[in-house]
Amino acid sequence: MKHLITEIQRLTVIEKKSLLEITLKTTEETGELAQAVLSANGSSGASYKNLTLEDVREETVDILICVLSVYFKAGGRIEDLEGLIQKKTTKWASKQQ
Repeated sequence: MKHLITEIQRLTVIEKKSLLEITLKTTEETGELAQAVLSANGSSGASYKNLTLEDVREETVDILICVLSVYFKAGGRIEDLEGLIQKKTTKWASKQQ
């Protein structure tokens, strides 16, 4: 997994889109995820797209890539990422109890 994150960081460095543009792309991808979830759920008005949970997973990965790119474009470092994820996961876990 670390090599994939390193590759996302490398691609972010050479990406011409700004922080703003990558953030907006993330929002666009979030809309695509919402469409996939609605379709996979058979929700009214969305089921005609015939999207599946596989589509949901793929859209989720698109968002993960975008979000990591935002992180790196904002000056985030790989060596800090795990600690930040752990901190946020611990906070989330504390709210589940």
